[in-house]
Amino acid sequence: MAAEPAAGGGAAAAGAAEEDVLEKLHDGIDALALAMFEAVRQLPDPDVQMVPAQLDGALQSLAEAVSGRAKELKETAGRLGGLERDEAAQDAVIARIQGELQAKRVELKAALTAARKELQVSDVAIEGVCSALCDQ
Repeated sequence: MAAEPAAGGGAAAAGAAEEDVLEKLHDGIDALALAMFEAVRQLPDPDVQMVPAQLDGALQSLAEAVSGRAKELKETAGRLGGLERDEAAQDAVIARIQGELQAKRVELKAALTAARKELQVSDVAIEGVCSALCDQ
């Protein structure tokens, strides 16, 4: 079981790593679909007579290509974090993330309030400078 990433930079790094795994998973799904399509496209024509051993070899080759892609996809999916967690553990992670999001909302709201106050102060200063310049 993988350790939980620390809040802050560790969480960002873990998120980036998980995005990378998800991207690889998506690419793997695409590759599997393409391999399946290619296998179906390359199936021997049923109207063409083939030696049974030759037919078996062709089918085996196509099956191995699809099977190999499926195995790669399964390995990639196994690298996703949290698959081994039970529902309670997943709920705990969700609750922790929601708490972090709420704390970030409060922090951002405070920063926005401070920025608005600074904007008001700068507006007053600009008005004062403009007034002083216009009076000259």
